[in-house]
Amino acid sequence: MLLYCSFAYSHRNVFGRNQKLNVSLERGQIDSIFRINYTDPWIEGDDKRTSRSIMIQNSRTPGTLVHRSQPGNSSLTIGRVTAGIEFSRPFRPKWSGTAGLIFQHAGARDDKGNPIIKDSYNSPLTASGNTHDDTLLAKFEFCVRHGARASLLPEWLFFNRVNARARKGLDIGPARFLLSLSGGHVIGNFSPHEAFAIGGTNSVRGYEEGAVGSGRSYAVGSGEMAFPCWDH
Repeated sequence: MLLYCSFAYSHRNVFGRNQKLNVSLERGQIDSIFRINYTDPWIEGDDKRTSRSIMIQNSRTPGTLVHRSQPGNSSLTIGRVTAGIEFSRPFRPKWSGTAGLIFQHAGARDDKGNPIIKDSYNSPLTASGNTHDDTLLAKFEFCVRHGARASLLPEWLFFNRVNARARKGLDIGPARFLLSLSGGHVIGNFSPHEAFAIGGTNSVRGYEEGAVGSGRSYAVGSGEMAFPCWDH
């Protein structure tokens, strides 16, 4: 039997200026997430209509997607404490840009909550060799999404993650073909649990999440065909 509970609070007009405050808690038998999000849709005094979002999050997720189960079938979880701020503004009627900084403190723990630094294969669970890794995500979005995790302190990690997706639909008679290609690569030094996990409905169907493998780079291609069984 699976147990799951959630709580959410939302205020849509904080300080009477249409600012939004969301507080949520989700808790399962293994994973959990607590999030506070504050959004100001238009910073007072700014004539460029710049919006601001502040986020604080504490999460715990299963780490078996990358590292599999521990000896004795015990679970491994990745704990993350995240805080960040983002600014967004429109440039043209159909264009907008976003820039922000997100700090993350992450590490692995066993089913008793004790920090661990190696998995069942004796592979490291952190890039630093400590019980946790600290990273800073510098986020820029404008047409093409790109994220760079910058190192402000020597012991912090620095890496760039690049993702690309392409989809093309073709109509041939009554049938429709949908071709898709996705790939990614990470440059720099990153925590093992930040690797791309391959498998599941969003990558390779017929496999569990992460069952195919994980790594620094990946490429997945797929093709689908749909056609009507009868006409209305």
